[in-house]
Amino acid sequence: MYKLTNSLDSSIEIINDKPLEIKGEKTVNKLVLKNTELYADGIFIMEDSVSPSYMVPGLEVEGPHIKADREMKTNVEWLYAAGDCAGKPYQYLKSSGEGQMAVSSAISHLDKLRINQMSLQK
Repeated sequence: MYKLTNSLDSSIEIINDKPLEIKGEKTVNKLVLKNTELYADGIFIMEDSVSPSYMVPGLEVEGPHIKADREMKTNVEWLYAAGDCAGKPYQYLKSSGEGQMAVSSAISHLDKLRINQMSLQK
């Protein structure tokens, strides 16, 4: 069926199986695997991907992460980075806060453009 292995803690069950489908009506409630099903309140998906420097030519990176300032701005105008792609620690609360900062920075940038356009029209 599936292989259980664990070298860290006997209370943690590691299931080596292939995910097939995520189910749920309004929220996730089940993960269907090739050999079994797991009931869950939520699922995090972690997937290796292409380096950000290949996705956006000229984007500055620091190791595997996108380089961003405190306002989550990158060296590419109008491109903001937040969460895991911007570096450790990998935590959903950090990602949420950085996402809010990125949105705030983008709105501020738009406001400055609008103010400049209004002053040019006068």
